[in-house]
Order: sequence, then structure tokens, then C-alpha cells
Amino acid sequence: IVAFDVEPGLLRLDLSIQGADGRVLDNDVQTFTVPDFTEMAVALSSAMVFRASNAYEMRQLRTQSDAVPEIGREFRRGDQLLIRFETYALGEASPSVEAALLNRAGDVMVKLPVVLTSAGSDFYELGLPLANLAPGEYLVELTASIGLEPVRQLMAFRVTS
Repeated sequence: IVAFDVEPGLLRLDLSIQGADGRVLDNDVQTFTVPDFTEMAVALSSAMVFRASNAYEMRQLRTQSDAVPEIGREFRRGDQLLIRFETYALGEASPSVEAALLNRAGDVMVKLPVVLTSAGSDFYELGLPLANLAPGEYLVELTASIGLEPVRQLMAFRVTS
């Protein structure tokens, strides 16, 4: 994971992947909107998704702070997901945090339990086994709030057989 400071606004990130010999193998351009945290009561980081194939791997993921997140968003029904995210709040306030699994139409299927991690007071995680889901497209909705204005983030993913 790479971290650096940027000003609020639109951020264009030009990426180049190089081989061992220094030759460029691939290029990518990604654009992000960086929020102005000085004007927001609460904000959510991007969700990091980790895949486990069994209970042992899930236990290992829960204890690894340096695990590498999944890039893709397509998973098998036998997978279990561990989703981690961070909240940012002005001052010393702690936001109320919730998560829900939504179907393709955006209807809530089930509320998901969210727990604080040992990594710090603003890091949260939730486990999501996929075995009981039919193949299809789903959303995880993360919500953080302080006061009346909640901040929501949707993460889409697909379950295959």
C-alpha cells in the first residue's frame, strides 16, 4: 500500500508497470476525487477486500495487517470476504458505522456486523461468507454518520458458481 498527501479535488494518477529489465509492460490512468476533509463531518476510505477460501485463511487474514487486497470483484460461492475500511472524522468524534448487503436492485438483504480492528480506533472490518448467495451481482453498502448527514459508499461485486 502506497500513501501520499494530495490537495482536495480531482486527482489523475498515471501508472506504469515495468518488468525486471525496466521495459514498460502496461500503462493505466485512473482518476479519483479527493474529498476536502476540512468541510466534512465524516468520510469513508475505499474498501479493501480480501478473499479467503476457508476458515483457516480467514483467521489468518484477520490477524495480518499487511495482507494484499484483491483487485477484482468477482468471487466464487466458496469464498469468504473480509472487507476493511477506515473512517475519518473531524475532532474527537467517533462515527456510527453500519454495513448492509444489497441485491442488484439496491434492496437491503441483510445488515452486516461491523467490528473495530486492532489496527486502530478508526479501522473497521466485516466478514461476508458467499456460500448462501446465488450467483449474481450484489452490493455492500458502508455507512458512517455523525449527526444527521450519513456518508455512504457502495462496493459492487459478482458471485459466480
